[in-house]
Amino acid sequence: MRLRLPVYEALARGFLAGAADGLSAAERSLLVTGALVIVYEQALRFLADYLDGDRDYRTSRPGHNLDRARTQLRLLELLEAARPRLEAVLASAGSAPGPFMGPA
Repeated sequence: MRLRLPVYEALARGFLAGAADGLSAAERSLLVTGALVIVYEQALRFLADYLDGDRDYRTSRPGHNLDRARTQLRLLELLEAARPRLEAVLASAGSAPGPFMGPA
């Protein structure tokens, strides 16, 4: 698994182009934190479902939800390691128009 920063940057620019006027400075500053929390929450939900007998998420094989939980935890590690770069992308996405931002 790896993070593809160019894809992240394109998504961030597109999201901010559509939502920037509706975001407060505090909300904008917490976008990366929010992503980390959602990934962590999903990891916990997959793990809890695995421990509860796979009752909520459909699985195709034994241990499927455990593997999903492990994958989410790995994604969380990658996001945490890249956090300064992710935040820098968001900061620059708001300060200079990009391919998805349209005219300033």
